[in-house]
Amino acid sequence: MAWSPPVDHHEVVVHRPAVRTAAVVTVVLVGLLVLVGASLAGVAALVFGRQDARADEATMLAALRTAAVAQETYRAEHGRYTDARAALTTAGWAPEEDLDLRLLSASGSTFCMAAGPLAGDPVMWFTPAGVTDEPCS
Repeated sequence: MAWSPPVDHHEVVVHRPAVRTAAVVTVVLVGLLVLVGASLAGVAALVFGRQDARADEATMLAALRTAAVAQETYRAEHGRYTDARAALTTAGWAPEEDLDLRLLSASGSTFCMAAGPLAGDPVMWFTPAGVTDEPCS
């Protein structure tokens, strides 16, 4: 007969390692899901933020091009470019309400316009040579 330790019937120790392990695994999995969700939310914010920035750039570029066409129309009629918003409006330009387009300078041979967000600094400039991200004056 094999030896077995004596059993004390008054002291019973119950071990539940399977229950504790399951609880720990559940907590770890929930934590991982929260981390993955937060990471995906961060990536989504970056992607949509870039798309918003591209949309803003496209809106600014379209507004600058429309104003440049009005500049050329004005020059064809008056022999020079203008730095007056009213003159460009008369020449066919309609200002965008959600961006700031500035007429920085104009002469007989050149002009400089800048666009940016409302109440912000310009981020895009336009001359007869085209669009640039370098400031002109």
